[in-house]
Amino acid sequence: MLDILFQNMIIENLGGALVFLFASTDFAVPDYFASIGEPFKVYPAHVFNQWRDNDYWAGAKAASPLVLLDAVVLFVALSIRDRWAVPVQGQGRKPARLHLGNWQWLATMTTWGTLVLLLILPLGRIIFETGLAGSEAAGTWGSRSIESLQGALQRGREDIGRSLSFASQAALIVMLVAPFLAHWLIRHRGLTARIGTVALALPLLVPAVGYGLGAIVAANRPQFGDFYHGTTLVALVMAGRFLPIAVFLLAERFQRIPANQLQAAQLAGIAYPLRLYRLLLLPNRSAWLLTFGLVMVFAVRELDLAILLPGSNNSAAVRYFNALHFARDGFVAAFGLLIAGILFLPATLFAAWTAWRSDD
Repeated sequence: MLDILFQNMIIENLGGALVFLFASTDFAVPDYFASIGEPFKVYPAHVFNQWRDNDYWAGAKAASPLVLLDAVVLFVALSIRDRWAVPVQGQGRKPARLHLGNWQWLATMTTWGTLVLLLILPLGRIIFETGLAGSEAAGTWGSRSIESLQGALQRGREDIGRSLSFASQAALIVMLVAPFLAHWLIRHRGLTARIGTVALALPLLVPAVGYGLGAIVAANRPQFGDFYHGTTLVALVMAGRFLPIAVFLLAERFQRIPANQLQAAQLAGIAYPLRLYRLLLLPNRSAWLLTFGLVMVFAVRELDLAILLPGSNNSAAVRYFNALHFARDGFVAAFGLLIAGILFLPATLFAAWTAWRSDD
């Protein structure tokens, strides 16, 4: 049991590093909390301020310490994983049940307590906010809640449609590019693989405001007018930003495929794209589809880039953020539930269907 817990800690170490990357490079969310509570500053705000006077080199220099820090954190996490993690063998069987003995009830209560605290209570509060109003407000909580949901759908459906459009384009780009990079990654070991992983993660290491402003510098030119103001640039930037997530997910799955199968296919003269598709992607098609869904979710909810790029100013994330600043609580709650339902309901149903099929 201790060995299993230790292996889980090693895996969680890498997950914690990725959480650190996202939290340390975020700007809009901390900025909002600072505006309604005790003021505080985050480093991406410093990066943003350095770019305000069109001094792009100063902005790049301001971002470099944070990029270096994130790179070190990720490199150390990868080193710990390579040093102590045990490779997972793809045997097609469910893992054995973890028997905790007298600790079973404590583990169960801790798990459910964490789930209630982090998911069920916040979700319940959001649902309650959809119909919340003063004592003199007309109607019941249920009627006001339905009115808020109808208003969110009516005013925000076009923004949601635009967000889903560029997010699906970004996800499709990632689906086509990520398998090649993931295969390149698993062909290397040790220091080379760790350096390659950090290099591929560079779009995540850079603060989103710096990444978006860099795209603006590159594309805001007279000859690129329609491209700069359209959603194609948004799709490309979103795809580049979240490509590392898809690459890491596929690389982890590709490592479970025996290398001798790929070598045999290569000796048989099968073309490289066909080998990649038949031997790596088809056995892991659920993970391949998952990369599409993950990129879509991250692209729809991405706020820093959506605010900066002209093609995404009229998006779901920007509308939600503006409503939040103007304290339209009913609309904010209803629109947030609408976005969450559109993004996560398909994934939940797919996961349930996959689990049902595995039981059969």
